[in-house]
Amino acid sequence: MTWFFGALAVLALAAGATARRRAQRARHEGSGITDDDVRQIEQRGWLAREADEPLDLDEIREAEERFWEPTWDRPEER
Repeated sequence: MTWFFGALAVLALAAGATARRRAQRARHEGSGITDDDVRQIEQRGWLAREADEPLDLDEIREAEERFWEPTWDRPEER
């Protein structure tokens, strides 16, 4: 029975160490949102950021059309 509590303690320590490591990594890497971004969201209600490249609306339209092409009706049961 003592081994059970020992194993449980080891699992709890491992989980705590993993959570601490994830929290440190998240703080180090950051979320990519700055204080200025938060202020902009509070003032405007949305965040304006420049995209790496503009959206290709034709490609988006074609992808949407391909998505809706197949019929979504269930097959008839025999």
